[in-house]
Amino acid sequence: MGVVTRAQAKRTRLLLSSLDLISLLPDDILGSIVYLLPTKEGARTHILSSRWRHIWRSAPLNLDTHVSLVSHILSIHKGPVRRFRVLGFLDSLDAVLRSPALDSLEELFLWQNCRPPGTLLPPSAFRFLFTLRFAEFGSCFPFPGDGGAAGHVVHLPNLQHLKLQSVSVSEDALHALLDSCPALNSLILEDSYGFRRLRIRSPSLRFLGLYCGAAYVVKLEDVIVENAPRLERLIQSGLHAARVVSVFRSVKVLGLSAYTLSQHVTINFMKCFPCLENLHIEVTFFILLCLLLTIYIKHLNHHSS
Repeated sequence: MGVVTRAQAKRTRLLLSSLDLISLLPDDILGSIVYLLPTKEGARTHILSSRWRHIWRSAPLNLDTHVSLVSHILSIHKGPVRRFRVLGFLDSLDAVLRSPALDSLEELFLWQNCRPPGTLLPPSAFRFLFTLRFAEFGSCFPFPGDGGAAGHVVHLPNLQHLKLQSVSVSEDALHALLDSCPALNSLILEDSYGFRRLRIRSPSLRFLGLYCGAAYVVKLEDVIVENAPRLERLIQSGLHAARVVSVFRSVKVLGLSAYTLSQHVTINFMKCFPCLENLHIEVTFFILLCLLLTIYIKHLNHHSS
């Protein structure tokens, strides 16, 4: 075996550094890489080399952009859209959701900030009932509370994650939606209102997040878990008036916000979670200071007596 000189080793390193090894991967793997990138960065990959020029146009699309650019992107992209995230509603949203590129949509994230908070999605949203895995809606309720519209029956067999933020929804409509999601494992209700009672009947649910930072006319008062054997994590923030009616024996992680919870309410709340392994309590500096002062005063009183 010949001896490799320093000059030869340098030339070899330069050669290896110049090789575009990623471009040697199959198209489907490159398409997966592009899909994981934000929309703008994914579109820019076509300038890397001639090998990449057709990848973005045919790869599954992660469409996360400004509402005004949606129609243009769909007109030049020939591949399927797997993830559709847009802030603000298009006047032609119904037509956009009917695009063949969205036939196999798996993730839908819609927020609108210029219409009433109970606005319903257009009829074309029913196209994705059997393909959606993740869905988040802000200031718009996804489906009517009567189980459907125009003959549609709401059933989302593959939906795993659902988040409703700033949504006005009746109790019956909310429970009808939850009952239509047999595979749901993550539910987040944030600043949503219009219902006094939350009933959970989900054998697949693992995470429940309840967040409320505003005072609404109709607020959540009772959380009732009738059937949730796999529930492991519950995060509660700002719902100081909510009353937990059930006992959560499966919950291992509990998160609480102590901005408004009194010590008495917190202790009674925790009695519903006899099998806790991790407890996270979020407090303000003022509340923490009051707590430390209370402990200090009790300590002084104990020694003085």
